[in-house]
Amino acid sequence: MPATWEMKEQMNWQKKPPNSPSIDITIPINLLYIKKLIKKDISAEWQNRWTNSNKGREVFALLPITNEKRVLGDFFLNQLITGHGTLAVYQNRFFGKAAACECGSPREDRNHLIFDCPQWDSIRSKFFPCNFKSSSIDLLLFNPISKNGLREIMQCKLQTFLKQTED
Repeated sequence: MPATWEMKEQMNWQKKPPNSPSIDITIPINLLYIKKLIKKDISAEWQNRWTNSNKGREVFALLPITNEKRVLGDFFLNQLITGHGTLAVYQNRFFGKAAACECGSPREDRNHLIFDCPQWDSIRSKFFPCNFKSSSIDLLLFNPISKNGLREIMQCKLQTFLKQTED
């Protein structure tokens, strides 16, 4: 078929009315838009699972909204937030060690460590506000000065824990 004939056929084809009553148009979708939609769906599912889970409720009380930002990202503070690491209740749960605190309290959990344990009174008086006992953990965590005090308590706690494991 000569090239001119092909061109005429193509032009005639373009002039013919479509078979359907509507005109179909294909518009390419932007890849970034697709990624944004997928990320939005994943974030919504993550939030739904976090909200409806029965695990990690202590952390949920502090951080109920999921996001990809590092809120704290600190080795010592993360132990305090999660209740993991050197806290006696964690050691009891996973390794069968005593859950009691060195001060004599039957449970060394994060609330005891932050608000009640007399071992850390000097750190609390230096870093925490006067009315800290009426505060919540999240207020202390998001206050830069109190946050330093919490970090120092956990650093001292880790040093004490490591000395005990050496003996």
